[in-house]
Amino acid sequence: MRKTWIGLAVTAAAVLAGSFVSANAASLPAPAKLCALLAGDANGGFTNTKWRKTDAGGYWCDSAGHMFPGDAGVVYMVDFQAGGPARARAAWFYFHIKMYDSMRRADQIAAPILSRLSAIFAAANAGPVPDDLVQAVNQVATTSLSTPLGAARTRFTPGSRADSPYNGALFEVQLVAPPP
Repeated sequence: MRKTWIGLAVTAAAVLAGSFVSANAASLPAPAKLCALLAGDANGGFTNTKWRKTDAGGYWCDSAGHMFPGDAGVVYMVDFQAGGPARARAAWFYFHIKMYDSMRRADQIAAPILSRLSAIFAAANAGPVPDDLVQAVNQVATTSLSTPLGAARTRFTPGSRADSPYNGALFEVQLVAPPP
């Protein structure tokens, strides 16, 4: 009988504590807002901020283009996407930068990603971007971590040539929100 009362007390405490947490605490911004935040400043690209249905039945939007961060011949191809299972709900976003460069320009890679991450976290009222995620993006490093918006993963994949690992390298940042 005592275990039952303790169980009930713990359950009541959990329910009460949960009532103080915002219902939007772990929600990505609405699709239209999220798509607008992905819109880029990349040269020679396109932005499709319309939340549109895929052939597979989900929804998505994207922004793609090129950045020219330095010397002649240096180009970064960027692709920023968001998607979700329903017209009214985004469930993930993805940043992808493919580099054609002789060196890793971490600040040039991080800048467009961090500006969007900051805007997304602010629009979701999720506080600042977690320091661990900022550090992984600034260092163009591979990691997985939990954030107020969901599970985040960053991944750096070197190019195929050992003598030029940044030529054809890829840096990705993905965040997947928990189900509602």
